Amino acid sequence: MSSGLPLALGSIGVLTLAGDLSLRRGDARAARHRYERDERLSVLAWTTVIADATAQVLAEDEPVKLREELVVLAATALAWIEAIDRGEIQNG
Repeated sequence: MSSGLPLALGSIGVLTLAGDLSLRRGDARAARHRYERDERLSVLAWTTVIADATAQVLAEDEPVKLREELVVLAATALAWIEAIDRGEIQNG
């Protein structure tokens, strides 16, 4: 008998990736544009970086590429956590 956890996580995944792929890809392009703009202006914030990584995950439907984007998102979140732990972050 399986636990409820995989079912719950699977349901979240289905809900998260539901919707029009072209809209999700448009959101990813917009997030990438904000990221690149903020980087050029030297005002890149962790919130922009995590938003971009999240948008890239949601825009991907091919399993291998989705996995790669999820690894990037997880690494980005871990880097942000480490910056907080080092006392480098006061705001997002």
